[in-house]
Amino acid sequence: MDAGGFGIMDIEADVFAEQWSFLDMDQLKKLKRVHLWELKTNNPWVKMLNRGEKLAQFIPSEVLKRKDIEERVNVICHFIKIAMIFLENDNYNGVMWVWEGLQKAAVQKLQKTLESLPDQVKEVMSHFRNKLSDDRLRNAMNNGLLEHRPVIPWIKLIDSAVFQIDSQQNDFVLLPTEAEEGSVPLLNIEKMW
Repeated sequence: MDAGGFGIMDIEADVFAEQWSFLDMDQLKKLKRVHLWELKTNNPWVKMLNRGEKLAQFIPSEVLKRKDIEERVNVICHFIKIAMIFLENDNYNGVMWVWEGLQKAAVQKLQKTLESLPDQVKEVMSHFRNKLSDDRLRNAMNNGLLEHRPVIPWIKLIDSAVFQIDSQQNDFVLLPTEAEEGSVPLLNIEKMW
């Protein structure tokens, strides 16, 4: 337990991952195409991004507030276990936010801590480092969808794809003037990937 009371180490990894996944699924159910470019604070898209960013910032703070190397190792192992449960449940959003938090400079500078990690955890981290590129992640998400498994995509990957638009192609396939009155323009999918 943390000095102030309840902490991350008091929450079982599977409980944390399951509850986070329930939140992600709930927000995905509420998500509509228009939310991709409307940046309102009550928007499910923005809520998922903000929650993920907070987790990615929370991870280094949890590691760094531990003074003992062994305690830091335990916290990193706990988050790796959470990431593995996310991966087992096809929650790529959760996996990537945990991985982003573990890749922050504050954690990566802790050489003695990283060297003290168990070999099994080092192997998992190496596997994540090799497998969690944007292209491989996109392929894994697509395979899950093709197999009709419920998949929670990494929201930041989609977010960056939406905002990194190639200026040589049209932004929209179907403009509002060409569509039915009141319809939303369709983004050019080629520009997203």
